[in-house]
Amino acid sequence: MSLTFIASIVGPFEHNAKRVIDHIKTQQNLGNEYPRKQTELTTKLEEGSVEDQWAQKQRLFADPNRPAERAGSPAYEMTQTMLAGDFPYVPMKSLVEILSNHKNHLYPTYIATMEIVSNNMFKGAPLPWVGKTCPSPLAKRYEGETLVGTLSSSRDPTEHSLILELLLSRLVKGQQSLRLFMQLNIRSRDIISLQQTMASGRVHECESCFAEYPLNRLIHCDGHHPHVSHGPFSLYHPHLASCIQLFCPKCCATNAETQISQSKHELRCMSIEDCSAGFSVGEQAKYLSADHIKALGRIEKDYAV
Repeated sequence: MSLTFIASIVGPFEHNAKRVIDHIKTQQNLGNEYPRKQTELTTKLEEGSVEDQWAQKQRLFADPNRPAERAGSPAYEMTQTMLAGDFPYVPMKSLVEILSNHKNHLYPTYIATMEIVSNNMFKGAPLPWVGKTCPSPLAKRYEGETLVGTLSSSRDPTEHSLILELLLSRLVKGQQSLRLFMQLNIRSRDIISLQQTMASGRVHECESCFAEYPLNRLIHCDGHHPHVSHGPFSLYHPHLASCIQLFCPKCCATNAETQISQSKHELRCMSIEDCSAGFSVGEQAKYLSADHIKALGRIEKDYAV
């Protein structure tokens, strides 16, 4: 889903995640497709396996010892324009304050602003500003559809460097937004159908705590072979012609917290059969909280370093 599209609708819905999701679902039911996320930028920057180069860029952009940018400089003015376009409902006064707290650099300011908005959407934390009624425009040259062309054609070294910083910021935002949105979307859908599912008998016991849960809320790993359940709580899977073990969100979340406390950046299966498989993004969305996702992001960043 296009991040520009999401940014354009969260403001009018007062950053209320449930209202945003309901709006998107309503539009889909009316046959109106939402704009898809552009992949051209990511493809261009991933050519030649440049993960290490981007990890170095991220370390540079996030370095707390990075020299401060002078307020009023061309880079400072350009940074303000980029931030205002990507956070259209945040008042410029608030953006400037956050920018000042991060030595007037784009990347750390972008991440800090994103966390404030995310905490409001997914945890109900109050915003430290009153949202604008009229959104700031996104400069045409910095839109997702034209940014590659701008990057290629720009002869301004300051702009070229800031575009790379903007792109990395958007990639981080896209990764976190996707995980959080999927998590909330699944939970919203489950809450609506929970009573119907329980009434219909489509429930199963968690293989760890044996509490009953709707089948669509239980989690399994993405291993190539399913785990055979030797107890009376196994579920027959018609496509695999075997038995698979299913675990509840609470047990999986506890397991995730244990692995996060051990600084593991890849969550592994909790089966007693010593399975080393991980979990798909869709399965993780069933049990990871916003705090889990942020902690994993920090561990992944440290691991890359």
